[in-house]
Amino acid sequence: MTANGFQEKSGEVKVAILLNTIGDEGIDIFNNFNLSEADQKKYDVVVKKFDEYFLPKKNIIYERFLFYKRIQEPNEPVDNFVKKLKKIAQNCEFMDEQDMIRDRIVLGIADVTVQEKLLGMTDLKLEKAVEICRAKEAIKERLKTMHEEKAIEKIEKRSPSK
Repeated sequence: MTANGFQEKSGEVKVAILLNTIGDEGIDIFNNFNLSEADQKKYDVVVKKFDEYFLPKKNIIYERFLFYKRIQEPNEPVDNFVKKLKKIAQNCEFMDEQDMIRDRIVLGIADVTVQEKLLGMTDLKLEKAVEICRAKEAIKERLKTMHEEKAIEKIEKRSPSK
């Protein structure tokens, strides 16, 4: 549309171009919007009405259900869990999205010791909860590596040398 100068056209001209390209069924839908004469000439208003007509309606209760049932999957990294919670929360229209995500982390984290630590904290903020979860995850990975190295050392000591 930029190539033909569409962006510089007035709202009325943009609406006319849109109506010219959407066909009879689109015009019937447009005529049922019950827009004032002034709004019929406003491109943004017309496009918004078409969006409202065609785009699926968001079901807040269902979106919140998805959010509330989300728990950390086995072996799922904390960052992935938090990222997915944030994505789901965008559709939930929470009054305080940050607190809701924090609560879901505390309730849905797979590691019970981390959950206990988070539950024991007063005035816990989302950033702090994520920081604690990341730190615990990193410690677990380091311990796993250390134990693997010790096991390898034991095997090497037991092997008879030639």
